[in-house]
Amino acid sequence: MVSTAHSSNCSYTVLLRRLGCELEPEPMLGELGPSRPDFLVTLPNGTEVYVEAVVANGKSDEKRRRDAILGVLYDYINDNLISPKFFWRIEIVEVGNQPPRSKAVVSALQRHADTLDWAELSTHWNASIQDESGQWRLQALAIESNGWVFRFSPIPKKPAAFSKEGRPLGILPMEAGWSITKNQLRAQISKKRKQHGTLDRPLVLAINAIQGDVDDEDFIGAVYGSEVVYVQCGSDGRPIQGKLSRARDGAWLDNKGTKHEHMPYVVGFQQLCPTNVALAKVCLYINPHITLDENLLMPKLPRLMPAQTCLNQIPGSSLAEIFGLPEGWPREGEANEV
Repeated sequence: MVSTAHSSNCSYTVLLRRLGCELEPEPMLGELGPSRPDFLVTLPNGTEVYVEAVVANGKSDEKRRRDAILGVLYDYINDNLISPKFFWRIEIVEVGNQPPRSKAVVSALQRHADTLDWAELSTHWNASIQDESGQWRLQALAIESNGWVFRFSPIPKKPAAFSKEGRPLGILPMEAGWSITKNQLRAQISKKRKQHGTLDRPLVLAINAIQGDVDDEDFIGAVYGSEVVYVQCGSDGRPIQGKLSRARDGAWLDNKGTKHEHMPYVVGFQQLCPTNVALAKVCLYINPHITLDENLLMPKLPRLMPAQTCLNQIPGSSLAEIFGLPEGWPREGEANEV
């Protein structure tokens, strides 16, 4: 399985080369310290910048840890459970502190699967597919392991699918939660800037936000501050007028003043992956608190820069245009051509 971070770095590399840049991976900083940014990038005009590539997934550390644990279990079930006549719906009843014992879970589920009568369950399933109290539901099995409790419910396959190979897990748990994309973006900027300390060239952070509901405001709020309304009240305490503004909680400015002056901009990607290049959004979010050297800007990419009362969007090329992708890409067989 290719990690999201590795996939993003590959996409960044290809994009930078498409923009006419030259790359040196993980350059040595010498006397500046042991830290090594991901790339030393030479722009087409000869200007050099360091680029650090990171991924923001909108998940808390606890959620990432739990997803990693469940990913191991799901992969083990899909690789080892023999279930030619049933898919399985898995639900999480209780969450444990230690990883569940995948082998024990599959052994218990296999013993249960071997006892099921496909003809009987198929009849009940077709008669009451939405009935949570139906007979098929009574064949669900609860399995406990290291504090985790899972409920597995069989879903009868159609006879034509009996001989087809495929993953037994058909329905995974749906877990809702608050996205922390904006806070994570802001934290990544501070973390990477501190990690590399004093540099001899500007540092550019390329952040790929992969959360499903990420939007422009996540990046804008992270770098320029959260959107707030300041209300002026009269002598009687009633509001007179409101003014839309930005709080001093962004990457470039907080209550202590400006920061990260050595970082001229952030490159923000939304849901960038090799098969989604044509749809992914990209923008340079310019640091408004420094004198911008135009030679540092990556060519062709759209950019955003705040003015006194608004945000100025300077258009550029889309990723589909930069990669020369046809409309409707990817079609079958084209995803590996980028």
